[in-house]
Amino acid sequence: MKKSKSIVLACIFVLGLVGCGARDITNTSINKNTNQSVEQKENINQNNNEKDSKADVQVEIDLSKENNTILVKKEKDIYNSLLDTIKERSSIVNFDISEYENINEFSMDIYIDALYIIDNIKNALIYDHPELNVVERIETVCDKEKKQLNLKIYYYYFEKNSDIFMPKNNKEVATVLNKRILKMGDNAKIDLLGNKSKKYDVKYIPQDNTIINISKDGTVDTLKAGETEINISIISKEDNSKIYSGALRIKVLPEKTVEAANVMELREALAEKIGEDSVYIYMKNLDVDIIYEGLQSLVSPYVFFICNNDYTLVTIQYYEDSKDKAIGFVKELNDKADEIIREIITPNMTDIEKVKTVYDYIINNADYDMEYYSNDGKVDFDSRTAYGILLKDKGICGGFADSLNILLRKVGIESYSVSGNSGVEGHMWNVVKLNDKFGYFDVTFDNTYSTEQQISHKYFNITEEEISKDHEWYKERVNKFLRAIEEAK
Repeated sequence: MKKSKSIVLACIFVLGLVGCGARDITNTSINKNTNQSVEQKENINQNNNEKDSKADVQVEIDLSKENNTILVKKEKDIYNSLLDTIKERSSIVNFDISEYENINEFSMDIYIDALYIIDNIKNALIYDHPELNVVERIETVCDKEKKQLNLKIYYYYFEKNSDIFMPKNNKEVATVLNKRILKMGDNAKIDLLGNKSKKYDVKYIPQDNTIINISKDGTVDTLKAGETEINISIISKEDNSKIYSGALRIKVLPEKTVEAANVMELREALAEKIGEDSVYIYMKNLDVDIIYEGLQSLVSPYVFFICNNDYTLVTIQYYEDSKDKAIGFVKELNDKADEIIREIITPNMTDIEKVKTVYDYIINNADYDMEYYSNDGKVDFDSRTAYGILLKDKGICGGFADSLNILLRKVGIESYSVSGNSGVEGHMWNVVKLNDKFGYFDVTFDNTYSTEQQISHKYFNITEEEISKDHEWYKERVNKFLRAIEEAK
């Protein structure tokens, strides 16, 4: 039935769905200090050897490294330094503003002005680099005498779940809570770190002692689910009047929280929760890139997994807010996929033959939904899913990518969707594992380039370098996710 047409390949972003049907399933709109809708983050240096849920875990913080002071003369200098700091997921950065071009902007006697300036710079940075919207808040302290600006950065989800209270003279001492997200029955430890930490005492009082209990040695025991802060006082043993005060935030998750140590466990656990409204999750040694892509790969047509900012709660949403209808669509699609596989796949096929057979089946049996072009990018929702491709014989890029995933997984071949751009507009395609290597596939493009006489395989199992010529995506995050899958096996 194929095709002698040539069209401009274009897609748009619509309500969290890439125009070609790609789905951005994690809720990445943070809206704390910016109105931008964003994705999550770049590389995190992760400590996979961190012990889980042990009170004696020590968080390693190189205070000497984090206390390097950066000379800044212009707002752009602060912008660039803060950009590098957030990319590295560092917690502390200090600026020497003695040569700043307009030092009066900081109103050295007024704390809030410095905070306002830094907040505006952070918002501008996130506007330019939306993938870095992982910052929960930035504490700002001005040292008038030294003309120094000290920043402590808190992240929505930090791989070590650690929290730091940074006094003004953080070169001497810092208070660390090694796990700011806990599961009921878990515990944490508060430690005083730094070269001169022995010269200080620390006192801690929870704002809500019904949620946590803190023993004299700083061990935090969980009592019930909830959120609270621990008020911290750091007192010099040499001078009792020298006191630093701050707070450490902590969150305790319910007992029924799903616990996962790797992305495969996460996918399996959440797949079993379809039919529920929400589920708490507790991730061990996984950063948000991996969690994000894990949820992206789990999503089914008509069922979506939406994560909160700190990646502890997944809300399960259903098409048209009807669980029964959504699950019915998923079952119908699953049955159709089984039927197709029985018809086209034989036991003696190699993996490459299976992939080619599935790929060609999709191209031969579905057309691009041209309503997308004639109706301002508006198409029936089914066209954005595998349901449209496999049961209605038409769809756009999200549907084509979903179809390849569903059919290949039926024959035991790993296939995942990749969301990004082709040209200036949104698009979705696939990465598939063949012969122990991941290759890229764009069945939408090849469907469009195919004719009645010949099926196109221009975008069949090509390299990252090759597909990068006309596709753009968050490579670091996708590659990190693929590595996590391999490590989980």
